[in-house]
Amino acid sequence: MSETLDFKITDYHLGYFRSFSGIPINLRCPRPEDIDIRDIAAALSKICRFGGHSRTFYSVAQHSILVAHLTLESMAGIGLLHDAAEAYLGDVIKPLKVILGDGYASLEASFERAIFRKFGLPIEHKAIIKEADELALEIENECFMDGNPDRFHGFCRAFGLPFHATEPGWSPHEAETNFKFFASVLL
Repeated sequence: MSETLDFKITDYHLGYFRSFSGIPINLRCPRPEDIDIRDIAAALSKICRFGGHSRTFYSVAQHSILVAHLTLESMAGIGLLHDAAEAYLGDVIKPLKVILGDGYASLEASFERAIFRKFGLPIEHKAIIKEADELALEIENECFMDGNPDRFHGFCRAFGLPFHATEPGWSPHEAETNFKFFASVLL
């Protein structure tokens, strides 16, 4: 279907939704040509990690930037986009992903393929950044769940990432701006 697809917001049974930039997204069959980095940045900057169950707001966009910095330089683009499917599917906490099983995994994989194809990244290398993603999760858990930001601030200082001494999470505007900047450098 074309970008001029006309549907009402209540036509959700068609499996389409309109992205931040207005592109109709087909949940059943995402296409690389429908993927836009501005949509990814806008959505991920407003999605809170931990299903929103954190002490303060911490976006998937900020997490993605941290993961990009924790990976090898040659893999930083993959690190930045490792959760980009969440821009289209929302952030689903890991225990729920396990419960949802193959149905959700298939949707996520089809978006990952479209996104990685759009930016010319090898999807098979996504598994390489798993260690960086898990380290980020550990650091974020200490900061945003346990209330101890010291280690998180240390990593921000080490990588030259901006942070606020009192509020380590960026606002959605800061996260979107920083995500687009890093995307322009890494992709």
